[in-house]
Parts: sequence; structure tokens; C-alpha cells
Amino acid sequence: QHPRPLFHHLQRHRRHQDPPHPRPVKLSPVVFNQSTRGTIARARRMRPRRAARGSALAIVTWMSQRMSLEEAAARVQRQLGYAVPNMVRVAAWTSDGEPAVVETYPLRRHHHKVPVEPFPTLFWLTDRRLSAAVSRIEAEGGVTEARAEIRSRPEDLRALEEVHARYKRRRWALLTEEDRLLVESRGWTTKIYDVGVAGLVDATDVKCLHAHYANFLVDRAEAADPINPLGLWLHDRLPTDIQDIAVPHS
Repeated sequence: QHPRPLFHHLQRHRRHQDPPHPRPVKLSPVVFNQSTRGTIARARRMRPRRAARGSALAIVTWMSQRMSLEEAAARVQRQLGYAVPNMVRVAAWTSDGEPAVVETYPLRRHHHKVPVEPFPTLFWLTDRRLSAAVSRIEAEGGVTEARAEIRSRPEDLRALEEVHARYKRRRWALLTEEDRLLVESRGWTTKIYDVGVAGLVDATDVKCLHAHYANFLVDRAEAADPINPLGLWLHDRLPTDIQDIAVPHS
């Protein structure tokens, strides 16, 4: 059974309005959930409890078990400065209990003129500290270096091919039957099914290290085999304090 597509609009309601509980509003072919102002307020007041013996992993475990999707979505909105309307779940957390990576639904509503559009990014790196560290490596020529490095290692190339294939399968499996028919009818199969991490068709190419690092964190959180070798290469080049933040747990 496939999960229903979850689209969250974390937006302010009109003044003096006291909306009811969040309710799904059908907008074929996908469902949009409208979250209330109260949900955001509760998330802002929420702080992770002190874990036993100060364990960062215990905090992360508690967060993943107790935080609702609406509260997690509100945290992601504060991280990015805008809502992720097609967020499905937090796929990896940081050591201090903040969302590190979110899993997103392969379709999203962009604006009123485009009711729905393909969204091939399955895992989105949301933590600003991690994202900034990856950006610095990219700015220093990290994409070119990573491409040369991965192409020089046949075993990593084979692992990366499997990572891309697994990414495609997971993204396609996330769609409902109704949405798969929509994707096929609109000719979006190439964007949703045929591309891997970072929208790549060629597994030997490299772009968007953020996408690979997000995939790597989820791979480690889920004990996937193989893990994304590009993400591992990148992780080893991050400062130690940034590595410590990136606790792979979901």
C-alpha cells in the first residue's frame, strides 16, 4: 500500500480566524493538507527533552518518535525560510535534534497557475550548517574533484550505479497508482522514473553534492547497502564539527 501524497501548507490564517483541525483538501490528483497556525505555534514552543546521560542519539531517537509530521514540517520551514509543500517525512536528523534531510513526494504544487508539477528530488538537505559546509566544498571545485575521483574507482562506480537505481525505484514506489497514471499521461516519466540522484541519467557524472550528501545520510540512517560513495567521499572532507552534527538517524 502506497502512502497518500502529503502536501503541507504552513501558512498564516486571517486575523481573528480560529481554524479547525488540519483537513485534507482534495485537489486532483493529489491531496494538500492545510496546517493551522496553532500547529506552528506549538512547534515553535517545542524543545527536545534532555536525554538520559546527555546522549545526542537518545535525543534524536525521541524526536523521531514523538514529533508529529506537522511539527517537523514547521521546523523545516524555519530552517529554509519557506514551507516544503510536498514533504513526506524527516528522513535523517542531526545530533542536536534538528531535521537534516526530508523525504519529498515526487509531485508538488508550485503555484496557482501550475496545479501540479514533477519534483524529482527525493531527499532534500535542509540543515543550514550541513548545507553551507557542502556549498563551501562545491565552491572550491568539489564537483570536478568528485567526478574525477569517482571515475578512477571502478568499485565506487558500480556502487553509485546501484545507488541511482535504488533512488529511482524508491521515488516511483512512493507515487500512488493515480499519480503514476498522471505522470505517464503527461510525459513526466523521464523526470520521475528515468533519472537518479541529482536528476542524473549518467551514473558516472556528478552534480549537486547536496543531493548526494542528503542521499548518503539517509543511506547510513537506514543501513543501506551500498551507501552513496559520493556522499561518503564528501563526508570525509567536511570539518569534524560538521561531521559530528550529521548523526545518521531517522
